[in-house]
Amino acid sequence: MSEDPSEPSRIFCTGQNVIRYSTNRVADCNWNSIQVQIDQATANLRAGVTVDPGNADRWFVAGGAGSSGNLNGGIWLTEDGGENWTRVLGSNSTPETNPQVYALIQHPDEPNLVVAASSRWMASGEAGVWASASRGEAESYTRLLDDGDYTSAVPIICDGTPSVLVGGEAGMALVSIEGGSPKAVKLPWEHAAVTALGACSQYAFAGTAEGDLYRVRLEYLTDEPLWTRLMGIGSEITALACSPHRTGELYMGLIDNGILHSSDSGATFFTFDAGLESSERRIFHLMISALGDRLYAGTLGGLAVRRLD
Repeated sequence: MSEDPSEPSRIFCTGQNVIRYSTNRVADCNWNSIQVQIDQATANLRAGVTVDPGNADRWFVAGGAGSSGNLNGGIWLTEDGGENWTRVLGSNSTPETNPQVYALIQHPDEPNLVVAASSRWMASGEAGVWASASRGEAESYTRLLDDGDYTSAVPIICDGTPSVLVGGEAGMALVSIEGGSPKAVKLPWEHAAVTALGACSQYAFAGTAEGDLYRVRLEYLTDEPLWTRLMGIGSEITALACSPHRTGELYMGLIDNGILHSSDSGATFFTFDAGLESSERRIFHLMISALGDRLYAGTLGGLAVRRLD
């Protein structure tokens, strides 16, 4: 799921090979669709849609793996609202090395910075972290880390610098632009595999495959960060979302147990899944609207929306 930064009424979500978008914030449950056929394989758009903050017709999609294996791994770019696509990372001629992109971030405060977190799938593909300092254009990506799987990413401001925090089985790293080029710095991380990341103006949050939630103040992130364990719930944490308007408001999605809500930056949580059907209690993605008045949840049963008071 994603929200058009220039037009918050337009909401995007992806399936295996299709982009769907609503032009009225899913108010009437009507969707427009774009079938994405890329190269010789139908894309498995695992990492969703990213809309350029400065151009509403410029979108990225990313993903890979699935029924066609590694052929459709990588990143594609359209500059005409989905009519035509160009592959900007990955290759149809060498599919065994294509990155399987699980998360793609174009930093909202530094659109030149585009970061992809990738993981191997069925023992194929190039795991690691890729980044561009040229707005994600073709041939601008550098493989910054190749030390294992990364599956989560979140934009932050760290020491005044727009950066992207990435995490996965390989641990944690911070990506930014320095001297016109992307760079990555590994961060200390001695806990289970990171499966979800979130951030607000004060804190970064990390959820793990073992169901533990950690928090660190952003000003400590680059100086031997001390992650505080807030809770352990025994269920993989798959999504984290912080409110852009309400201080301390955090939502956490679980692989098989719905959504939890905190109003004190993760110190305490309460269930927040009233109205979800059984299949919708398996959460894959959470997003709070830019206006702060809606929570969107990508679930096994589809897209769920809840108004926030």
